[in-house]
Amino acid sequence: MNAKTLAPIVLSMTLGLAVLLGGCGNPVSGAPEASPPVATPEEAVPVSTAPDTVVEAFYTWYLDYIGDRASGEMRNPLVDGAYGSSEYLSEEFIQQVDELVASFDKGGYDPFLCAQDIPDTFGVEQTQVSGDQASVVLHQIWNAGTEYESTQDVTVELREVNGEWKIANVICFPESELTGEVEPLVELARADLAERLNVSPDEISIDSVEAAEFPDASLGVPEPGEMYAQVITPGYVIKLAAGDSVYEYHASGDRVVLVPAEEQPPKGSITIEGVQVTDGESIAVRGQSTLPDGTCLGTELWADGVLQTWWPGETCVPVQDGTWQLSVPLGQDGAPAELEDTIQYMVRAYQQDGPNIVAVFPFDLAGPPAPAGE
Repeated sequence: MNAKTLAPIVLSMTLGLAVLLGGCGNPVSGAPEASPPVATPEEAVPVSTAPDTVVEAFYTWYLDYIGDRASGEMRNPLVDGAYGSSEYLSEEFIQQVDELVASFDKGGYDPFLCAQDIPDTFGVEQTQVSGDQASVVLHQIWNAGTEYESTQDVTVELREVNGEWKIANVICFPESELTGEVEPLVELARADLAERLNVSPDEISIDSVEAAEFPDASLGVPEPGEMYAQVITPGYVIKLAAGDSVYEYHASGDRVVLVPAEEQPPKGSITIEGVQVTDGESIAVRGQSTLPDGTCLGTELWADGVLQTWWPGETCVPVQDGTWQLSVPLGQDGAPAELEDTIQYMVRAYQQDGPNIVAVFPFDLAGPPAPAGE
């Protein structure tokens, strides 16, 4: 049998594209290839007075704790609360993450990685120190070495506590870095919200900006009676703060859409970690979720924008210990014996009978092109 473990086609999970790690910064680190017992934060590298060393040590431990994606044995440090005992984090930041994980009113992303997917590798760069404050740029890479390689930089802020550097915050998308296609979308959303609230745009601040892939052209906010192209639409989730409230916009191209408050899920997230296709046998899908144990997830398979009716979409896929998995037999109940190399596929997972919590995972069977000369 031919088993294929597929990497997602990341359309816009990054805020900067094709930035390769060169000779600057510290060596690239990533999730381990083997699976030895994972050290607790206290057993890892001792806290150093060098800010970049603290950042590198924390993220090395964090990715080690999550585990190796290829093995299928992964853990969720947010669900487990493992970050709470880390000596690399300030007490205030731990409390901030605790509150975020408990409510998830700021979206279902990882506040340490500023993404929903797990990077393959990372590096630390551009350390700046000013008194008892410091900042380090964390450079993350997904699908390293393939045509789908993508990158994202986030800023890790530290402060000195009793002679030791502690991570005090992670800035996913500083306002000063809003450039290119993102900046006009943010300004469009800010102007729209200012008009709705009858306030000055200067009274509205940026809470967060996160690259996203919407499951269709509605940007996740369909209008009743309207038809939308069922294609993955790259864009951004923009959250603006005014007073004590946070407002969510979905944006793509030159369009921004306010997500009605009643449609914004109060908590929870779903991610798809991988899809494995074994010709003549099955399609295996696995992922993680912060939804309560026993929550039913539904799934769909799309092929070149067409929903596959043979896929058991109504089957309840339960969340258990922060993970979920599904295996669909091939060659049975109308399913083909194998998938086609020339077709673009997409798995969609969602919470059944719940709020609009959705994850998508595009893939194909062609794989990256062979290097020249082979």
